Amino acid sequence: MRPGSPRSSRTITPSSSPLAWRQNDRVIRGREMLRAGTSVVETAIALGFVDQSHFHRVFRAHVAALPGAYRG
Repeated sequence: MRPGSPRSSRTITPSSSPLAWRQNDRVIRGREMLRAGTSVVETAIALGFVDQSHFHRVFRAHVAALPGAYRG
């Protein structure tokens, strides 16, 4: 994670699963895209989620906020 970047509310440790690392990275990139004004659907597709609802669930689990709240 870059210095000064927003931190996820979920802690990723060296013992975390590969899926946890991947999801955390996708959520961080998703935050950046949403703040840049990309739609939730476009963000979900660009990050490789199957659909918007899957992205919504993962994002909410990591950030404790709705993806729409991050749109710029």
